[in-house]
Amino acid sequence: MDMNPERVDYRTEPSRYRHWKLAFDGPVATLSMDVAEDAGLRPGYKLKLNSYDLGVDIELADALNRIRFEHPETRAVIVTSAKDRIFCSGANIFMLGASAHAWKVNFCKFTNETRNGIEDSSRHSGIRFVAALNGTCAGGGYELALACDEIVLVDDRSSAVSLPEVPLLGVLPGTGGLTRLTDKRRVRHDLADLFCTTAEGVRGQRALDWKLVDAIVKPAQFMQAVKERAQRLAGESKRPRDAKPVALPRIERRDTPERIDYEHVSVAIDRGAGAAIRAVTEATAARRAARLDPVVTRLVTLPTRYVAGEETALVNFVNGGLAKPTFVPPRPFERGIAGRPTLIQNVETLAHLALIARHGPDWFRELGTSDEPGSTLVTVSGVVASPTVCEIGLGTPVRDVVTAAGGATQEVAAFLIGGYYGSWMAADDAWDVPLTNAALKARGAALGTGVVRLSLATVAQAWLPGDPNR
Repeated sequence: MDMNPERVDYRTEPSRYRHWKLAFDGPVATLSMDVAEDAGLRPGYKLKLNSYDLGVDIELADALNRIRFEHPETRAVIVTSAKDRIFCSGANIFMLGASAHAWKVNFCKFTNETRNGIEDSSRHSGIRFVAALNGTCAGGGYELALACDEIVLVDDRSSAVSLPEVPLLGVLPGTGGLTRLTDKRRVRHDLADLFCTTAEGVRGQRALDWKLVDAIVKPAQFMQAVKERAQRLAGESKRPRDAKPVALPRIERRDTPERIDYEHVSVAIDRGAGAAIRAVTEATAARRAARLDPVVTRLVTLPTRYVAGEETALVNFVNGGLAKPTFVPPRPFERGIAGRPTLIQNVETLAHLALIARHGPDWFRELGTSDEPGSTLVTVSGVVASPTVCEIGLGTPVRDVVTAAGGATQEVAAFLIGGYYGSWMAADDAWDVPLTNAALKARGAALGTGVVRLSLATVAQAWLPGDPNR
């Protein structure tokens, strides 16, 4: 089953919850788990017995943050179930069985961070949590309870707590269950081992004796006892009483196949990188097998950081160091890989050479100018509709490059040409400048790394020539 047909949206708010109910009563909030069986994040499984998938945990994470930031009056939280005789049966096994490995790994990471968030809210924000287990609690459900400060189990002769992953699945609990048992609750190691190998779990007085829970209460007195415990914890909380709420509005974003853009942050996704690396690896292996190359070739994948492609950073990384520039002699052509003189070729140059060898020099000169023939890659960013990398003929005016990126979205004050070590040009002077080394040099600039960044006045004013704050 394809469990990843579309991007997951982590944005939600209480009116959109399908699996949790959030209520406030003075200093105590109640977070009730009521999972909708037919509302899984992906098709192909039912969320029976209050089992959960990523969608359930996305709502839980949102609720925890809203309690913490939007409700400073809350000093204790009751985490319970709205279903009868079942608290939570853990992660949905059918969802896990149909998921790709990467999905399962990231699902476990997210759920563990949610549990960590409960503990962080308790330690640093003074919000105390009570897990009110009104029914059976297994696997990830018990790990959720373990993240709370106290656990109260209904003593109805059938409800039990368990971590049945080992006897049922042959795997260890995945989100901190064993660590919280021994390090947080101080359960004896021999009892923890026995507990984790018992599929039916532990209930009643034995669960209390083993320190798996903090209290057991008969059904008739259960919720009253839980409320009294929550009120006591709220009274002990050191959360400031004069704290102001912090609103958590919906964060708007724009999604494209290769980018996610927020107001202040943009995420670029290079979906083709893996395929490109595989293609080069396979081609290199094929040439080696056919003995086509007189020298040994080796493919090294660098970290995707800006300075990693600088020649001294590249040499340093291949030699076993960090992918950071050294900026000190000797240069790579003097002493580089394994201490030997090393020639570093620009990938764009190698690509041009391969195409010139295939199509000839006249084909290459069809683009560019007579003095600077050919094409170059330009990275267009800033206040443009579609930040992108595009291939242009040398001599293309800045105006046409911006048009290729969808045009400016706001009034442009200045352009940064060439990258981090490039030059600023006022917009009025830059729009019609042809992107050639000669034309840019005449204006005190250079093409450099091929960056063309459009900036607003608030960003550019301190850097434009003649500004006293430059």
